[in-house]
Amino acid sequence: MSQSKSNLFLAAFHAAGFAWMYYGLHSLDQLDMNEFVSKQYGGHAQYLTIQGLVISLITVFLAAINDVAPGVPLIPSLKKFFLLVSLPLESVIATIYWSLRLFIPHLILPSTDHFAEAGVSDSPEVSSPKLFYIPLPMDLAMHAAPGIILLLHFFLFEKKFSLKEVRQTAAVSILAFALWYGPWVEWCASYNNNKFPYPFLPEDSLPIRFTIYAGAALFAFISLQGINALHS
Repeated sequence: MSQSKSNLFLAAFHAAGFAWMYYGLHSLDQLDMNEFVSKQYGGHAQYLTIQGLVISLITVFLAAINDVAPGVPLIPSLKKFFLLVSLPLESVIATIYWSLRLFIPHLILPSTDHFAEAGVSDSPEVSSPKLFYIPLPMDLAMHAAPGIILLLHFFLFEKKFSLKEVRQTAAVSILAFALWYGPWVEWCASYNNNKFPYPFLPEDSLPIRFTIYAGAALFAFISLQGINALHS
């Protein structure tokens, strides 16, 4: 395959991945819960899923630019940096979300009673009298697509990260993100009647919440080491 055809293939892959993920982000305003969440302090930005989705979109967008214009300065470095951040972040999001959604859904899915109290009416999208389920196509776009696309990109089109990139750049980035997200969620909750975006964050125990934040950061770092070790 010629270089030009190879670049076109890569660009098409990244464009398709970007479109899949963007569908999930763009569809947020179609959900009944959108009105309730939008009125809260922090809005959808309270959710780790949304922050991860945006960072993944930036990563894939930079990869697409590098496909069609490989000579643009700084793009390869920026792409690798965002991949170092987004890959472990999406590992955390996908692992926590799908594990809880499949086996302990009440710890990850909001209660429809919670929305009813806020004046959000039931709709066909609410598939349980107790829990709010996101429609599957949108759910996959937000909670599965980023991880799938980033893993395929990493294993098929990228070299494995160096030890320095994993132990220094990634470690510092993960720590910085944890130090940002934990206090951000706490700050938002202080303006939202002590309501947290995820049910598994207990309202009455700050130490447990910070243990969860620290555990997620540690899992992100370990998962990145594991993924990188599997790369040939």
